[in-house]
Amino acid sequence: MAQYPPRHLVTMLNVSGTTVRRWSELYHRHLSPSATTAPRRYTEQDVAVMTRIKHLSESGMRIVEIDNLLD
Repeated sequence: MAQYPPRHLVTMLNVSGTTVRRWSELYHRHLSPSATTAPRRYTEQDVAVMTRIKHLSESGMRIVEIDNLLD
């Protein structure tokens, strides 16, 4: 299974490293353990979840709404 460093998400999602780290902390329940502990590595599933988070965030949804929708 491929695992990607945070910089991969920064480039792919066109967001800052701070944003990737913040989303990893806020939405940790929806990510693999490797995405939330140092050194962080993201699986394909994590990348899909983070992509969805970005789209939902851009659509104007609040953090709690996104968290509930991901459940």
